Amino acid sequence: MNLWFDIQYALRNLIKSGSFSALTIAVMTIGLGATIYTASVVKSLLFDPVYFPEGERVSVLIAESIMSGVQPCYMITRKFGMRRRAWN
Repeated sequence: MNLWFDIQYALRNLIKSGSFSALTIAVMTIGLGATIYTASVVKSLLFDPVYFPEGERVSVLIAESIMSGVQPCYMITRKFGMRRRAWN
């Protein structure tokens, strides 16, 4: 019974102060929308596969340098040869 009285009291106070209630609901709505938008952007950037045209032609080579350690070198094969990233 005590919970029901608390809910009635909260609703009565929300109705009394209409501008505060509207502002509170607006802020919560904007915050929820921003959170959902951020989660969808993070999901699309981190977890969904990246579209790459003719992705089956991409190769990854791992090269080891004395100065900088292990570095990936991405190569895209062409019909007449290969193209690779320049070594630093």
